[in-house]
Amino acid sequence: MKMKLLYGRRILLVSLFLIFQNCDLKAELAKFRITTSPATQTYPDISGNTVVWEDWRHSISGPLEYRTPCIYGADISDPNNPLEFLVSKQGIYEVSPQISGRYVAFNATVFNCVSYYDKNNIYLRDLDAQIKKITNEPCSPAHYTDGCGTDGKYIAWHANRYIKCYDIETDSLFDIPSFRITDNSFKAFVVPDVSNGNIVWTDYDNLSYNIHVFNVDNWQKYIVSSSTVWTTSPKIDGDIIVFSTGGSIRAIDISNLNSPREFPISTGTSPAISGNIIVFSRNSDIYGYNLLTQEEFCVICDSDVKTSPAIDGQTVVWTNNKNGQIDIYGTMLDGSIVPYCAASITGDLNNDCKVDLADLAILVSHWLQCNIEPQAACWE
Repeated sequence: MKMKLLYGRRILLVSLFLIFQNCDLKAELAKFRITTSPATQTYPDISGNTVVWEDWRHSISGPLEYRTPCIYGADISDPNNPLEFLVSKQGIYEVSPQISGRYVAFNATVFNCVSYYDKNNIYLRDLDAQIKKITNEPCSPAHYTDGCGTDGKYIAWHANRYIKCYDIETDSLFDIPSFRITDNSFKAFVVPDVSNGNIVWTDYDNLSYNIHVFNVDNWQKYIVSSSTVWTTSPKIDGDIIVFSTGGSIRAIDISNLNSPREFPISTGTSPAISGNIIVFSRNSDIYGYNLLTQEEFCVICDSDVKTSPAIDGQTVVWTNNKNGQIDIYGTMLDGSIVPYCAASITGDLNNDCKVDLADLAILVSHWLQCNIEPQAACWE
């Protein structure tokens, strides 16, 4: 009898172990629905606890010039009870919102000329104030813009084949100097993004797709990547740029703009980045990649079709198509899945939040270098 009890206990323990192990392996992040309107909501962006998106609830069917999508947002401080609010509804074609802090930038079209590209302009909504029209472009396809990027200090976009920028604090416009987008750039997605004064975009020059960075602080432009393969609009956060090219996700470390370092991430499309986490679409699911651990993980993998991910901190949002109902959904990344760097370390030369042989190799490679002028003063 004792042997049977011991054997039975052992089977129970093994069974429980396998059950818990299996649950752990199959554990998925819980997702929450942000939008509840039966209309279509697409292309979300997020900053902190605020999500914004294109919303078609007030649009009517018919020709494009009669459709009027607008911009909505939601406070997701309580993910189980998102609080929706209207960002902008001007009765014009308002799309492609980008948010940073309390600022929402988007582009809007008024169909009062001849072509689809009529009166396409950039708008800014301060969530604590009113909507402000940033540009006043003429009726011309050359002045059409596909979208914009913002970091809460600058807004960047392209129009008339120039990269243009608006300084929110000083309320001033400026063009990227001495640079004109090539005449063939319609073959690429020329939608800029901005982070910490670095404006990044893709351009096509008949030979290759080039990723450019313009640094507002030093007023210099750099080419940080070139490819003969179709390259989509890049996203940037801090010193890391992510982009999709030929079905692959790649990243560029621009901590040294004179010597950018490009490296592969995974396969997929539509990447976005926040801190050390990159999210992207693949096979209708959302995946993530941790730059610190160099590990890929599934954010949300289910039967719904999921596209256009965006991330800020540990919150990921996306467009979710569930049996034809298109809404905005989100999830909170688990800390055990996405470890982060709690504090910088003196001696961490490659910014991977640890000091190891890789940092020593960088130190050794620059040993006894000296940039003091005059050179005779180096070793006094």
